[in-house]
Amino acid sequence: MIRVRFPDDIVLQATFSSAAPVSAVLQWVEGALREPGTPFELAIARGQPLGEMSATLEHAELAPAAMLNFRCTSPGGVSPPYLAEDRMARVQLMGEESIPRGVGGEPHTTAMGAADVAGARPSRGADGRAAPAWMRSQ
Repeated sequence: MIRVRFPDDIVLQATFSSAAPVSAVLQWVEGALREPGTPFELAIARGQPLGEMSATLEHAELAPAAMLNFRCTSPGGVSPPYLAEDRMARVQLMGEESIPRGVGGEPHTTAMGAADVAGARPSRGADGRAAPAWMRSQ
């Protein structure tokens, strides 16, 4: 499961195969943006932006799950909402406990949009069986 947190506290999530390339995640995010083609980068908290696009999610240590932060890299930036109107229409309010913020974060309410993405597949184990319920998105 990959979750992408945007600066406006919207979180986009989808489930990918651990063998999927990092580039598939970036393509998925770009397809969800209100302004496709906007330059951006994704990074784990306090980490370097994702760089090796051909690496698998497992090799990039993004499997079985990861929270990535979205950062617009264009000089003028883009104003919220970052996601396309059809994605924003599917936003669900989640309680603060649903999305970990780390130690010392200020309390707030967060929204999460479920993604229907071509190429995103249900989590499966190495033996091909469905992942346990606690690993699947709701």
